[in-house]
Amino acid sequence: VTITATPKTNYQLMYWSDEPDNKTPELTRTISATADKTYTAYFGLKTYKITATPNDAEMGECSGFGTFQYGKTTTLIATPNTGYKFVKWNDGNTNASRTITVTANADYIATFEPIKYTIRFYNEGGTLLETKQVDYNTTPTYTGATPTKTATAQYTYTHSGWTPAIAIVTGAADYTATANFEYKIIKR
Repeated sequence: VTITATPKTNYQLMYWSDEPDNKTPELTRTISATADKTYTAYFGLKTYKITATPNDAEMGECSGFGTFQYGKTTTLIATPNTGYKFVKWNDGNTNASRTITVTANADYIATFEPIKYTIRFYNEGGTLLETKQVDYNTTPTYTGATPTKTATAQYTYTHSGWTPAIAIVTGAADYTATANFEYKIIKR
């Protein structure tokens, strides 16, 4: 005798009454009819896998993913690490925290990017030389004209670096040009 279990939409066969431990029950079974016997098919909602991953694990992390029954809701949360910001999910949603209803397997990718900070470079006299937006965790570079300091009757000056020393960006920063002096040679 062939018996068949037919699940309704969004349901799956969980097990037959005579095989409660079978993790992969067959919808159609052939059994021998040797005596009266009752077979009960047990159904449950289908389960689906939801994944949520960051585009770069250094920039942030995700939570709320897992395996869920059809129709259940879960809240996916994209949490940026220090110096980074959440931009969007791969489906275009721009909410870092969002609730989804599970209807199928789905993969979500959270896009993070570095926060940009304002970096300013000044001449030793306080004149602004250059302003730029620089990504967190990168080293800024000065690309403007060579800083100068007005010569005096006794000294000339050459650019020798920045105060403070240029460092990896962790926030907004100002740098001031420093100069070494050289004695002027005065002809008599």
